[in-house]
Amino acid sequence: RPQPRPAGPQPRVPARRCVAARGDARARRRPCVAEAVPMGLVEGVLTGCCRCPTKEAVVSMPCGGDTGRGLFTGEDRSSSSASTDALTDYKFDPFRFDRPSLCALYGQMLQALGLQEHFAIPEATIAGFVGEASLTYRDVPYHSFAHAFSVTQFLFAFYSASEGVPGILSKDDLLGMFVASVVHDADHPGNNNAWEVATKSPLAIRYGDEAVLERHHAAVGMRIMSRDRHDVLATLGEEAQQQVRKTYAHAILMTDMAQHSQMVVDMTKRGAREGQAFDRELIEERRALVGVLLHSADISNPLIPEFALCRRWAEKIKSEFWGQYTRELEQGLPPTQMWASLGTPLGFYKSQVGFIDFVVSPLWSCVFSVFPAGAAKGCLRESLGRNRSTWEAQVKSAEAEASSAKAQSDPRRV
Repeated sequence: RPQPRPAGPQPRVPARRCVAARGDARARRRPCVAEAVPMGLVEGVLTGCCRCPTKEAVVSMPCGGDTGRGLFTGEDRSSSSASTDALTDYKFDPFRFDRPSLCALYGQMLQALGLQEHFAIPEATIAGFVGEASLTYRDVPYHSFAHAFSVTQFLFAFYSASEGVPGILSKDDLLGMFVASVVHDADHPGNNNAWEVATKSPLAIRYGDEAVLERHHAAVGMRIMSRDRHDVLATLGEEAQQQVRKTYAHAILMTDMAQHSQMVVDMTKRGAREGQAFDRELIEERRALVGVLLHSADISNPLIPEFALCRRWAEKIKSEFWGQYTRELEQGLPPTQMWASLGTPLGFYKSQVGFIDFVVSPLWSCVFSVFPAGAAKGCLRESLGRNRSTWEAQVKSAEAEASSAKAQSDPRRV
C-alpha cells in the first residue's frame, strides 16, 4: 500500500539522466565517465582510473528500455547506415559521418560479425556502451573518436577479407578485440606516455610510469562497462567473461609503441614457422594474435588506398605531435628531437617516409606474409608502396624548392 507522505517540504529527487541525450540540440553537462572508483581490472592493468575532464556533448543514440528494434538496422536507411560492403572497404572515410552515426555503424559491425546474436547482447546495451565510449574521447587533433572508429573499421575490413584469422579466433576472442578497439584510446589527452612521465602527471603516478595511457584507456573502458545497461560482456558466464576481459586489456596494452619492436621480432619468427603461425587451441596464442591485429590496425593509416584520406590522418597526427613539441619547449622539458622539423613541409614529408620505413612496413610485412588474403583485398601492400612513393615525391619537391630558395637568397648570386 502507498505510504503517506510525511509533512513538511520534500527533498527534490533529481531525474535519472540517460546516458545519451535524446537528440535535441542542447549540450548537457555530464558526469565524468571515468570516476576514480576502485575497480579490479585484469592482470597487468592496475586498479582504478583517474578522473577525466567533465564533458559537454550530445549523442543522439537510442536509450531506455531494451526494445532493440531498429537501432542499427531499421527500415529508415539514413546516413547512419552503411552496407557491409562499405564497412569492409579500406577507403572508408569516417569524416563523412557524425558521432551518433559512427556509433550506429559500430553496432552494425558487431551484428555483421555475429557477435550480437551469438552472445544475445541487447542492441540498447551496445548503443549505450558505444555512445558512452564516444563521449570519453576529447577534442584532440588525432586521437579522437573518429580515429577509434577508423581503427575498428579497418580491423573489421581486414578480418572480413582474411581467410586465416577467422579460423583461429573464437567468438570470445572477437568480442574482446572489437570491444577493445573502440575504447583503445578513450580519454586520450593528445600527448604520449613520455609527456605523462616527464610531467609526473597523476596518470603517470597512478600507473608507475609504465604503459600509462594504455592502462588508462583500458580502465576507462572497464568503467563504462560497469554501468547499468552498458556491459556488453554481461551475458557471458563468469569464466568466459574473465577471459574476454583479459583479451580486451591485452589488446589495448599492445597498442603501446613500446611493444612494437618485440612484436615485429615475434611476428618474424611466427612467419618462419612451418604450419600455422598461431595455435588456435591455445588461448595465449589467440590473445597474442588479437594484440597484433589491433596494433597493426592502429598504425594502418599509410595503407589506406586513398592518399587524400591517408594524408588527412597524417596531418592530424603531425598537429598533435607538433603541439606536444612546442609545449615541451615552453615548459623546459627535454624536447622530442624527431619532431623538431615537423613545422616545415619537408620535415613533415620526411616523417611520413620514416614512419612507413621504420614502423609500418616491418610489422605489416609480417602480417602480409602470415595473412596474405587480408592484404590482397584492397591491395594493401601496393597501397603502402604507392603512398610511400607519393610522400617521397613530395620530399624531393620540397627539397628542390628549398634549394631554389637558398640559391635565390645567396648574396653571391649575380
